[in-house]
Amino acid sequence: MSSLLSNLSQKLQFHNDKEALDIAFNHFNNSNQPYNDLFEYLLILSESNHNNISLINCLIESFLQWKKQLNKNFSIPSLDENLMKDLILKKLPIKFLNDFCEIFQISKEHLISLLRTLLYDPINSSSYKRALNIIVKFHYQLEFSPSEILLPLILDTKDHLIHVYIDNNRQLEEYVLELLNYLYENGGKRLREILSMDFNIINPNFNKKALGKLAVRYWNAFGNEETEKYPNLATLQHRRTLSYLINVKYYESNDEKTMSDEAWNELVEEMIQGNASLSEYFIELLIEKDDIVAVRYWITQLNRPEHTLPNWVYYLLLFQKVQRYIRTKQNNRSSTVTRNQDLTQNASIEYYTIPPEDVQIVFIDSMPGYERLLDRLFNVNNPDEDLLLGFD
Repeated sequence: MSSLLSNLSQKLQFHNDKEALDIAFNHFNNSNQPYNDLFEYLLILSESNHNNISLINCLIESFLQWKKQLNKNFSIPSLDENLMKDLILKKLPIKFLNDFCEIFQISKEHLISLLRTLLYDPINSSSYKRALNIIVKFHYQLEFSPSEILLPLILDTKDHLIHVYIDNNRQLEEYVLELLNYLYENGGKRLREILSMDFNIINPNFNKKALGKLAVRYWNAFGNEETEKYPNLATLQHRRTLSYLINVKYYESNDEKTMSDEAWNELVEEMIQGNASLSEYFIELLIEKDDIVAVRYWITQLNRPEHTLPNWVYYLLLFQKVQRYIRTKQNNRSSTVTRNQDLTQNASIEYYTIPPEDVQIVFIDSMPGYERLLDRLFNVNNPDEDLLLGFD
């Protein structure tokens, strides 16, 4: 360590801060290359394992004082770019970067370009976290696109770093909510499409369940119940509540019930309140529980005609109608068999025999085909004609 640094260290150790500042001030005032001196001293102190915060502060404060009081017109020398980059991105304590950039005239654009290189590092790395803290220190969050900082943090559910990014700033809280609200358009069904088309994030790796929980957490923390401003997040919260209510209804025994069926129905109806996305999601939950009776009840209760439901739900309900027709036919035929009829005399059906020429085989592979089949089953009454149905 140079004699100047040793002298300053001794003064600071005995709390002679004013005397240390005067010594550093006089050094820069008498030096032929004050910028080079400061740069060299900062390199030495930043590379040391010792806690040199007080020394660095003394040097920078005295240099700024010297520059301001004497108004010296020294031109900034050409310094080693790699060493400068190392100081900014790795070594110099972040609290001094603002003054450092002012002294050495590091432009905002150049600093941002340097920081951008660190954003490619793993999120858990110290270099990435340092870059994020510098960005927050300079209030540069909105200088970066969502795909550069915020979206990777959201997709990786890094709550701590998201809070660092927000920095108790209401504008940034709203920015995060707006982004999450956009991602959960149509209940999040377009999430991958939005990430790919709008933010050029191809094949993102994320946990959908964890991401939904994160979105709800931030909606609860910052949303202030602004449902009209963030409708998708409000819907997402209700979706989670509906999932909970479904579990309550289908997994609790009668002895463990926490609410009556009437109260349960009333709560569900009040929550959905004509929201098409919520009603669709709720019906899907009921289908997953294989409760077709409840599905039909709520389709009527929520005023959701079958043709307004997703195709797969519509097809499932059509399939249920076909099954009902088959059961009805079977019951009708069994009632015509007399008690004393010997059922063993009935000829067995040869399923693999090639049908006669007058038998028509129709494959149903489209919505119009399903609709014609249903019309044939329920609206046309021809007792002389047999209709066999097969499912593949």
